[in-house]
Amino acid sequence: MNAAVSRDRRRNHPDIQALFQDALDAAMRFTAGADRTNDSLYHTLEKVYALHRAGQSFEDEFLAFAGRRIKITKATRRNPLMIAVRLVFGDDPANRSNNSRYAQALSQIERILGDTFEPGAVVREIARHGSLDVIVKAARRHRHQGAVGAAAEADRLSRAETALAPMMARPLSVFQAPEGVGEGYALALIHVDGAGQGRLLRLIPGSTGGAERFVRRLAD
Repeated sequence: MNAAVSRDRRRNHPDIQALFQDALDAAMRFTAGADRTNDSLYHTLEKVYALHRAGQSFEDEFLAFAGRRIKITKATRRNPLMIAVRLVFGDDPANRSNNSRYAQALSQIERILGDTFEPGAVVREIARHGSLDVIVKAARRHRHQGAVGAAAEADRLSRAETALAPMMARPLSVFQAPEGVGEGYALALIHVDGAGQGRLLRLIPGSTGGAERFVRRLAD
């Protein structure tokens, strides 16, 4: 990293401790009942989301910071928003239901905002939808649709593999591999036209980059 990039990175580096403390103070005012209103909750979630965004930009530093305060598992890493939520609202089992709602709502807002984020964006999105519950329901619909789509895709691939099985049992696809491919598994990129005719476009040796892990997984 050159000096200019390093200076720019330091200048744009968020203070994760300060963001965490700001969100934690807001959450404590809300949970203690000192300011237990929807408006207070929404502004707290805004601060949680700001902490999450900082964590996305400086992931290693954020995970080290979070790991000193809560237990982080592989499953947790797959849901980085939940890390920020648990940090701020607590890791107690009694908080699981609310934490789940908050993380789902913020995930839906993140899908809406994309890469853009400015102060007040989370509160505005909740207000635009009418309530936090409306956003939570939208998040659950999105997750359900994703699960249905994944199941349909798995079924489609299974039917395709079943149809290919007889062909793969016969030496119909034997060909002379180009020089340099070498012995072992390879990835074949095939285009299938409207008539169902397949055309080999590219052959990638299994030893190339990350292809090996993918090839071995397919071959098992």
